[in-house]
Amino acid sequence: MTENVILTVKGNQTDIGEDATTELITGAAYYYRNGKHYILYDEVDPESGEQSGNTIKISDDRVDVIRRGSGRTHMVFEKEKQISSQYHTPAGVLQMEVFTSRLQTKRDEENIETEIVYDLHMNDVFLSECRAVYFYNLNSAKGRQIRMLCLKQGLKIRVVDQSQYEEAIGAIAGVPGYVLKESTYSGEGFSEEMLILKGFSERMLDSFLHGFRKMKIQPVALKAILTEANCGWNSIELHDELVKEHESMNRQTESRQADNKETE
Repeated sequence: MTENVILTVKGNQTDIGEDATTELITGAAYYYRNGKHYILYDEVDPESGEQSGNTIKISDDRVDVIRRGSGRTHMVFEKEKQISSQYHTPAGVLQMEVFTSRLQTKRDEENIETEIVYDLHMNDVFLSECRAVYFYNLNSAKGRQIRMLCLKQGLKIRVVDQSQYEEAIGAIAGVPGYVLKESTYSGEGFSEEMLILKGFSERMLDSFLHGFRKMKIQPVALKAILTEANCGWNSIELHDELVKEHESMNRQTESRQADNKETE
């Protein structure tokens, strides 16, 4: 018999430098069959708006998480085992490796509680929070391509909501010494695409930009590496500074092109 239940999924990503916590609370359908607990629920991608039907299957020593939709995957968790799976996206398929160090399920008459602690490797790269890319206004096909590139290079992806535009970028990125003010920005914001790159070395930047060319991703004009100098700026201030720099570079390019024509 299928029952209507409330599902709570809490995620805590613990990496070098900072933690990130997420929580999903939603209605779900539950049934028990052949020694396994099945939980079926729908999830909406906050960026694309796409709805996918997902299934969690819980047995005594194993948990399966099956996600459908454009980000299709089947993750298997078994204690002290490393298990391969694939992450299917519109831009291609990524290989995932999951090592589960802890798996514990508690049950009573009212609740089922499962705790899973695991490491995730994507294309043989450990996903570390200290290297991240912050997205602005990239809910588009180009944005999906850049997400695929980030996953291939083991980079965390963070979408910055307009409500956070007055927060210091260092606070958004979890830099020690910066604290979120929890204030909500109510201005017009900006519509241009923008990227902030955190924890990038020169070599990593070269690899990231090479990935754009290799995957034929159209450039994002406004991008910056997070530094001590700009950590204290908010998103509006950084955007305005990048716009000025971009316009100055365009004027210099136009001037050089004009000079070259005169000398021909």
